[in-house]
Amino acid sequence: MDFYPKLVLDIKGSFFVPAYQRGYRWGKAEVTRLLDDIYERVNTGQNYCLQPIVVKRIGDGRFELIDGQQRLTTLYLILKAIRKELSIELPYNIEYQTRNESSAYLDSLDAARKNEYIDFRYIHDAFGYIMEWFGADVNDSMMKRWKVFSLLKEQVQVLWYEADTGEDSRKLFSRLNIGKIPLTNAELVKALFLNRGAKADGNIQNSLQQQIAAQWDNMERELHNDAFWAFLTNADPDDYDTRLDLLFDFFTAGRENHNDKYAIFFELSTQLKDKYSGSNEDLWREIYEYFLRLREWFNDNKLYHRAGFLSSVDSKYPISKLVNDTEDMGYDEKIAHIDSLIASEVKLADNTADTETKLKELSYLSTTDKERIEKILLLLNVRTMANSSDMSRFPFDRYKNKKRHEGWSLEHIHAQHSAGLNKREQWVMWLEENAKGLEAVKDTDSNAPALLAEIASAVEKNSDGLAGYRLNQDAFERLRERITDALSADRISDEDLHSIANLALLGFKDNIVLSNSLFETKRQKIIDMDRSGIYVPVCTRNVFMKYYTPAGSNQPHFWGAADRDAYMDRILETIYNIKND
Repeated sequence: MDFYPKLVLDIKGSFFVPAYQRGYRWGKAEVTRLLDDIYERVNTGQNYCLQPIVVKRIGDGRFELIDGQQRLTTLYLILKAIRKELSIELPYNIEYQTRNESSAYLDSLDAARKNEYIDFRYIHDAFGYIMEWFGADVNDSMMKRWKVFSLLKEQVQVLWYEADTGEDSRKLFSRLNIGKIPLTNAELVKALFLNRGAKADGNIQNSLQQQIAAQWDNMERELHNDAFWAFLTNADPDDYDTRLDLLFDFFTAGRENHNDKYAIFFELSTQLKDKYSGSNEDLWREIYEYFLRLREWFNDNKLYHRAGFLSSVDSKYPISKLVNDTEDMGYDEKIAHIDSLIASEVKLADNTADTETKLKELSYLSTTDKERIEKILLLLNVRTMANSSDMSRFPFDRYKNKKRHEGWSLEHIHAQHSAGLNKREQWVMWLEENAKGLEAVKDTDSNAPALLAEIASAVEKNSDGLAGYRLNQDAFERLRERITDALSADRISDEDLHSIANLALLGFKDNIVLSNSLFETKRQKIIDMDRSGIYVPVCTRNVFMKYYTPAGSNQPHFWGAADRDAYMDRILETIYNIKND
């Protein structure tokens, strides 16, 4: 099967619609959508690709129209409508095996006969929708006709499939209509390289095609590595027909017609013809070498972590752009360039003293600051893993998967306030959850056993099964305050409560699970999450495991000023290279 882009007005000849196909059935929605899609290209210069037209040459010089009858008929009717005002030639005609009079009706569009056959009705109505779309105003209608005609002549293309003359038309029609003929960009590109020169039985017959086929399969397989995919893009792989569509999307990133269904294929077809003079080998070599560059960045830890972070936090830094922009740079120059981009993303001030001050002033209560804090904490996690002695890698696949499906948020490491807890079931849940923290300290805190007894009494059920029936807001607040004191290393101010030193990165749903719990309760839940395989960022885990706090100041079950200071120092050193002794 041969195929290539063809402008609508380059479609010429006679088309024969066989008996196994139904008649014309497009309604107003399909007709007007086609016209709207075409007209959107006015003044853009962008090509527009229609769905494929599949034909086969038959003995008398005509084409058997195997697929695309609805589109080709509608285009014919559009040209008929244009000819009512402009002197143009109709480039092709359509005839039907079992509906001979339909061909004549396409020319006459006689309103008096529209009810004789169902096909006549659909054809007549479609022409009416087209005339309605052009409008009744003479000047406006003339202008729109001229613009649509120009677009059909210069910018609107079809994907022209010409089947081999020996192919069984009915079987091909059946395969097309149950989706077994691949029409994705990647499969069309594959055919662009492998279709020509194939044997009649479909086997590849030369070494170049064998090499391309092997490399093709290898690239598709490697792109199914979720870690590789997540490094390359923030997109869900389910949004792509094949994984290789992403590679070709990157390779043709400079194309103008991004939104057309077959834009990638048309761009590569144009490049093959104009830039590579029809040399499949030269074009394929560039595509494959481009893939190797992407893989090289993925395999290099320095490039992987730097580029992966940038593409994760800012859509203006896709991996494809970073690779293309640094193509002519040496390795050290690449690293320096990307480092400068990262620095601009997290920059707070021009000097060390101001940076430290501004970092401490960032607040969870500010929407702008929250976005900056999330970015800084992500970089903290990425660099922590990049700098690890065991050469661990930050799992962008797990991070982005959670980002796509539930999102990330900032979790207060220690929450001393119970804002929003105003219902009995919320009070009961808070008391039961933080009782777990008291259990952990009851051997070292003499007040814990008494508080546990009070919690048990407070959450007790009545004869109707209502838990916490003795509780009211005042009673809960008094008990909550005593529990908070028992599970806190110090009294934390509102300023410190919402500072970056009391915040960690956590999945949105996981954050909800932790709610307003105190540090020890959250610590136990984080441990449970980690054990059960829920992804907890390394620095969030480190915070709750007290890895940043000096041994002499470490109180395992509490989060206090010494912990916050140590955490802040680690952020300053890791992100801004500011080391406090």
